[in-house]
Amino acid sequence: KHTIKYWPADKERGPLRIFVRGHYAHFQVGPSKDGTFLTFFHSALRQSSDGLGFGLFAIGEEEDEDRWVRFDNFRVIKY
Repeated sequence: KHTIKYWPADKERGPLRIFVRGHYAHFQVGPSKDGTFLTFFHSALRQSSDGLGFGLFAIGEEEDEDRWVRFDNFRVIKY
């Protein structure tokens, strides 16, 4: 059995957004109350996806440990 505890994102930082510009997807939160955005990372996208999207994965635990990430409130924006 696994015990899973979720920690919600800090709502003060603003909503999670994934925006696509050209062949890159950028993952950020914002705007915060002071109008700033925080970019976590960006990732190259394939030019020809053949109907496939992109995936997110979590890092930071030991290599043989499970990693769980839950995104339950985000927007995808294409520029």
